[in-house]
Amino acid sequence: MAADMFKRLRLRLTLLCTLITGIILTGMAAGTLLVARKQQERSSAASFGNDYNSIVYHLQSQTVIDRSWLAQTENGNRLIIHIEDNGIPLLFSGSWKTPTDRSELVSAAKNAARLAGFDPDVPPPSRLSAEGIFFTLYGSGQERYRVACASVPTPLGWISLSLFKDMREEDRQSARQIWLVLGMAALGMGLLFLFSWWFTGRSLRSVEENQRRQAQFMAAASHELRTPLSVIEASISAIGKATPEETERFAGIIGNECRRMSRLLGDMLSLARADSKTWSLSMKPLEADTLLLTQYELFEGLAAEKKIALFVSLDENEPLPRIYGDEQRLCQVLSILIDNALSYTPPGGRIQLSAAGKGGYVQLTVADDGPGIPDEEKERIFERFYRADSARSEKEHHGLGLSIAREIVSLHRGKLSVQDGPGGHGSVFTAELPAFRPETQKNREHR
Repeated sequence: MAADMFKRLRLRLTLLCTLITGIILTGMAAGTLLVARKQQERSSAASFGNDYNSIVYHLQSQTVIDRSWLAQTENGNRLIIHIEDNGIPLLFSGSWKTPTDRSELVSAAKNAARLAGFDPDVPPPSRLSAEGIFFTLYGSGQERYRVACASVPTPLGWISLSLFKDMREEDRQSARQIWLVLGMAALGMGLLFLFSWWFTGRSLRSVEENQRRQAQFMAAASHELRTPLSVIEASISAIGKATPEETERFAGIIGNECRRMSRLLGDMLSLARADSKTWSLSMKPLEADTLLLTQYELFEGLAAEKKIALFVSLDENEPLPRIYGDEQRLCQVLSILIDNALSYTPPGGRIQLSAAGKGGYVQLTVADDGPGIPDEEKERIFERFYRADSARSEKEHHGLGLSIAREIVSLHRGKLSVQDGPGGHGSVFTAELPAFRPETQKNREHR
């Protein structure tokens, strides 16, 4: 159910990101295309104006109109030239076949010019300069033409000029540009979709994993809480029919289970604070050897009761760097590691506490000679409610201690790991913490 929810959420976010970015991309592409189109139109209009001026100048400067010149001019610029000398059409059929009949184009152009207020069949009022009008015309096949109709004074009278520029090639280029832009936009949106799908999946992965872990955490916590509650309920029911000796025993069971529940709830609250990033630390420089000796004194009596040798190993010739951390939390880490070692080390065994400086870090180590941990379990033991060997697990241990220890070490920007002991016997837990440097404290104080 949760997986389907995240898939739907991922798809919606992907589509939303693609849609919004696609609209922006398409808008930018359309704007760019519009600007390019306007520039192309201006350039084309300027080129047509130059052609018009050249033809008008030639007509005014020549007394004879050469048909070879007309053919070259038409072919060179894809033009249609219709000339009427003093009202008499020039016998020139054109140098290329037009989609719409030339006479039809000329008639339509003159009618359009007259509707615009200019009659090309009327001599120009000035004997010095030509008068004309520019507009756009569409042929019978909806092909587009630039048109100029003009009255041009000449030494021998006047000429009515109808000049057309075939725009089909430019329109085809514009269409190709539009399709190219649309294709690029479609390709861009496709790539955006793939990127958004990957990015949203990557972004939601941690959320999905966190939700999965929370669900597992709640399920495991519910199971762990149900067990002591069942024991307490059964003990309370049995007290009513029990002898005084049995009542005392049941009362002891109830007390033990209540303490077990209290410890479990405390561990759960610690992990909840870590998950919500509300676990505050009181950081200060600490002596690593003092931390180890303090924990040694706390657990020395318990180790003696279990007939386990507990000792501290420190290098007196090499001073240890100090640690910058929260004393209470780091003591909690060592307590968890030592308590874990005491639980799994058999009578007659030994537990060694040690510390060493290594490359800007201080390593606090708790080593035991218990049964050890298989390689495939070494990472899983830090998962919540996980026990590497259920046969070794006692009721006091819920599989949360090592998770809490790793969270605390991680908050100190360190690393907690486990390796096999010498010769493959036992386990060695190492908390690697950054060594204290004065500049580190100053940087943190300034934040």
